[in-house]
Amino acid sequence: MPRVMRGMAGYDRGGVALELLATQHMALHRDCLYHVLYGDNCYNYLGQLDGWRGHRVVASFHHPPRKFADWVGAKETVSRLSAAILLGNNQYPSFQGLLPPERLFRVPYAVETDFFTPPAEFSERRSHLCLFVGAHLRDFETLRLVIEDAKILAPDLEFRLVVRPDDLREFQGLAGNFVIHTDLTESDLLGLYQSATLLIEPLVDAVANTAVLEGMACGLPMVLSDVGAVRDYVDEDSASLVPPFNAQAMLFEIIDLVNNPARRRRMSICARERALEFDWRQVARQMSRVYEHILA
Repeated sequence: MPRVMRGMAGYDRGGVALELLATQHMALHRDCLYHVLYGDNCYNYLGQLDGWRGHRVVASFHHPPRKFADWVGAKETVSRLSAAILLGNNQYPSFQGLLPPERLFRVPYAVETDFFTPPAEFSERRSHLCLFVGAHLRDFETLRLVIEDAKILAPDLEFRLVVRPDDLREFQGLAGNFVIHTDLTESDLLGLYQSATLLIEPLVDAVANTAVLEGMACGLPMVLSDVGAVRDYVDEDSASLVPPFNAQAMLFEIIDLVNNPARRRRMSICARERALEFDWRQVARQMSRVYEHILA
């Protein structure tokens, strides 16, 4: 596997199987487009067959520049693609010198807005419940500080943390008013999005963020670290953006929003409207136009 993974550090056995199946399909067909949805860990060799039998190979990349640089061991691996699909504007510098600008396309990440919806009434939200969801590129240290400081400065605040079992160690010894959830069903997660008053996401970096899109679709006001491509997906009407790695700024903004229901209601409406721009049907149309351009 170390020899097979040479080129893309995140490449794994699932990627090997995927590319072998695609190669088999290529041998039996002509003039197809193959889109590797997670190029960061499922793509490595398939680009060598770009152009064979009229086929085109493209890949979507999800990592921000700092992580992408660690995962690409051989630049020619990316250069062989017909095109790269990027999810945030902050990714473009990573691809300079790998692909010409006309082979780079930005298509945003999407969310299922028919499933992730706001509660029937804004009043159904619990006025002091703050929700945190996720693991990838999360700033757990800032989150811990927010929870610890809230115990003194805002003891009414309640935090619900949806994390992976592997991340439970991040909260060992933490004192504060919080509950941890792991392995939730989608329906359970939806219930938390709909009952919380705020989504808080301290981040170390970001391209597309699933929790942010799901929270927006549920009309959930948000307090987010202002990093990476966050502003590609939210604006200041739908979310409050605070400096990264600043627990004090994040907590003060949380307290201000919790005490301002009128502002939260406006943000809730704007968040839902913003999320509709990233509905799967909207994004699928954008992707279809990219496919047409590549195949032209």
